[in-house]
Amino acid sequence: MGNFKPVAMRTMTSGRERRRSILKGSIGVDGDNLPNDMRLIARALIEAGLLGPDAPQEDVKHAICRAIRHIRRTTDELPTNASDKNTLIPESDTDLMMRRALAELRFSISHRTVALSASPKGARAVFETGVFLAKQRLKENSQAHETPPAFRRATLPPLSPNAYQSNRRLAEAVSKTNFEGLDDLISESIRHNDKAGFVEVRDFFNVLTSYRPESARSLGERVKRRLRGKPRRRFIKLMQNVPPNEDDFVDGPS
Repeated sequence: MGNFKPVAMRTMTSGRERRRSILKGSIGVDGDNLPNDMRLIARALIEAGLLGPDAPQEDVKHAICRAIRHIRRTTDELPTNASDKNTLIPESDTDLMMRRALAELRFSISHRTVALSASPKGARAVFETGVFLAKQRLKENSQAHETPPAFRRATLPPLSPNAYQSNRRLAEAVSKTNFEGLDDLISESIRHNDKAGFVEVRDFFNVLTSYRPESARSLGERVKRRLRGKPRRRFIKLMQNVPPNEDDFVDGPS
């Protein structure tokens, strides 16, 4: 939980007239252990990571007693009698130091606990709460303004060196003679190879068009007749040099 000696020094000198407590009764082995008081202390320990959120009631009591003993060890606070060594008394120094530790962000998400307590809100707590809320609002705004896949340009992978070389050799060969079944191979690549297939086929048709535009158009028509749905849509964009969208690569059930 941290060293409470600096907190103790400020607490001891703060004056009895400023003492307040959010507890209705005492907490500990011989305390009243009112349910609301137990829940308040347990929540602080959970947010500090010192207690699991699903801990059984017996573990909650042990964790609270350990926290009380830790504060007293680190602050050298002497109980008025032996029976008080495991008990947190409202408006006592231990009670005041625990609440001040919450106020000074010794516990995570402490602004929630501080808001429910009677302890003064420090500037640091206000600042941390503002940063947290700003981050949440920024996250919500970015999600709200995210462009849907149907209107977001697709991010395409680079053309591999092997595909680059193969496309040029194949385009040169196709420009000189016809290859049976080439349209079937290209349509399969468009259907099953996703973005990588799109990039490779697009490069091949660009090279073939530079050799023989009429061969590229004829081959493109044969490929288009073999395609349906989203694959056909992205192949048409490929032939028309239109950039595809992310939605073009989300194929529905055939």
